[in-house]
Amino acid sequence: MDPDAVCPDLRGLFNLPLRPVETPFQAAGQASRTAVGPLSARGLKMMQDKRRVIEPILAQPGRSAARAAAFWNVAAVPHGVCGKVERFAENTLGDWVRGVEGRGDASLFPTARKDKGARRCLIAKAWDQGVGLDDAAKAKIAAVREAGVRRSMNCKGKGSTRSGSGPRG
Repeated sequence: MDPDAVCPDLRGLFNLPLRPVETPFQAAGQASRTAVGPLSARGLKMMQDKRRVIEPILAQPGRSAARAAAFWNVAAVPHGVCGKVERFAENTLGDWVRGVEGRGDASLFPTARKDKGARRCLIAKAWDQGVGLDDAAKAKIAAVREAGVRRSMNCKGKGSTRSGSGPRG
């Protein structure tokens, strides 16, 4: 049901606000980072898992030896986030803690990449812009060039061509 479609009399009867309440997720999405689409079950699960991981750190007072020890202890143990078990670096944990302390739990919600949907550079930006060929011709040249790079890195099954003293002579 659309809350805007409710008549003012019913709004008063059910104590509905005149304007929809802004959630912390909407507020975080309006900041410099954009949340990935609507609140998805996977995004909420990820946010809850990240919060669970940093909870021992948040329980300690800021800038204390106890918090530093909590960072070290949390980073030393693998944690499950969205079904994937991994260890998190202290810098990553620090980013999460700063986000929660500054912007709230909404900062733990996954964000979209800034370059999502942007055209990738085929060879070099200057070459792509200045060569004057259509996109199909550029793609063909890039494919031939990429195949040549792969072939040259393969060394055709031979060992290193470097000379000098070392374990291989």
